[in-house]
Amino acid sequence: MKDFSTWNSEELSYWLNSINLSRYSNNIIGNNVTGYDLCYLTNDDFKILGISNIHDKNILVKNIRLQTLEQCNI
Repeated sequence: MKDFSTWNSEELSYWLNSINLSRYSNNIIGNNVTGYDLCYLTNDDFKILGISNIHDKNILVKNIRLQTLEQCNI
């Protein structure tokens, strides 16, 4: 599996689908967000990407953390 930080927006879209957040895929692809970018999103970035629902944001942040931990083999 490729390192999460090297994923392109298409790969992120597929991943979002796997965590039931596919409704944000078009925003991710449209803004050409990469895995690297996703690791460093700010609250303003979430808003720009249309991720304003706190529950969805928490799911996304949790899964980003899990994905990066898996990459570190922790």
